[in-house]
Amino acid sequence: MDWTKIFFDKDGIFQWQAILAIVAVGTPLGYIIKNKIEKRNKAKERNFDVKLEQLNIKRKKLDKIYSHLIKIADMYPNQNPYDILEHLVDCPRFHFEGFDTVNRILDIQIEEYKKRLKQKGLSYDVQEELKIEIRNREYYKKEIIKIRDQYFQAKEEYELFKKDEKSDFDLYAGQKVKNALVHFDVLVNNAFIAGTFPLNISDRQNRMDDIRWELKNSIRDDLGMNYY
Repeated sequence: MDWTKIFFDKDGIFQWQAILAIVAVGTPLGYIIKNKIEKRNKAKERNFDVKLEQLNIKRKKLDKIYSHLIKIADMYPNQNPYDILEHLVDCPRFHFEGFDTVNRILDIQIEEYKKRLKQKGLSYDVQEELKIEIRNREYYKKEIIKIRDQYFQAKEEYELFKKDEKSDFDLYAGQKVKNALVHFDVLVNNAFIAGTFPLNISDRQNRMDDIRWELKNSIRDDLGMNYY
C-alpha cells in the first residue's frame, strides 16, 4: 500500500486529519473528528452546487448576449484608411469617420495627376509613374469604400446591442468582460473617430485582432469555459 496517498493529498500537502482519525479510531474523539470532517465535506459539496447553479443561471442570461457581442466585434474591419494608404506620401488625414472625405481628396489628387499626364513632352517613364499613381489611388478608393461599408454596418449592429441588450450586459457580465469591452470601445474610437493610428501593428499583429482575443477570452473565463 502506498501510505503517501493516505497522509498527503494530490498537491503534496500533509493531511493531519488522517493521522488524527487513525489515532482516535474507536474513541469518542474519533467519532467527533469523523463527524466534523463529514460536515465540512458536505458544506463544500453544497457550496459547489450553489456556485454551479449560479454559473448556469449566468450562462442562460449571458449566452445570447455574449454571442451577439462576439458577432459584432467580428464585424468590425481590421483596417482603417491609414492601413490602406500607408505607402502614400501625401496621405489624406482621416478622422471623424471621414471615409468619403478621404476619397474626395484622392479624387482631387487623381485629377491633378491626369492633368499632368496630358502635358506634352513627358518621357515614357514619367508617364508610367503618373499612371501608377492614378491606378493606386483608384484602388485605394475601392478598398476604403469596402472598409466604410463594413464599419457602418458593424456600428449599426452595435447601436442595436446597446439599445436592446446593454442593460442586461451591465447587470450580469463579469468585470473582466466589461473591461475588455471598454478597451474595444477605446480602440474603435481611436481608429475610426480620432484617427490616431492604423490598426496593423505589423504583418503578424493587428490591434483589432488583439482586442477581439481579449474580449473572447474574458467571456470564456466569465462563463467558466476556460476551466474545463
